[in-house]
Amino acid sequence: MTIMTDLWADQPFALIPVKSQKSRAPETDFIAQDMAAAHNNLLRALNSVYNQAPYVEKEEDKRDLLTYTSFWVDWIEREQQLSLFPTRGTRQQDYLPTCPVLTPGH
Repeated sequence: MTIMTDLWADQPFALIPVKSQKSRAPETDFIAQDMAAAHNNLLRALNSVYNQAPYVEKEEDKRDLLTYTSFWVDWIEREQQLSLFPTRGTRQQDYLPTCPVLTPGH
């Protein structure tokens, strides 16, 4: 039996497995697990849009879904800006003010 939360969260786009095996470089394991978890959040949100869209009928709900989807697109764009490997000559903190989640008052 499929649990509804699994269906909505984990399909149709499969989540990235988060492995807990240890290697000789635990700091890279941490980064890999953190990145997998972050990308899984993006995939879960995409899955929720994909799975809910066919059932949205009211105009008000359509606007809400489009707003939610636009937030998801903004999230993807911000993730690209907050790259772990910024371009040469820039500092990671230079990117932070562009992210509303990290802006005071949000």
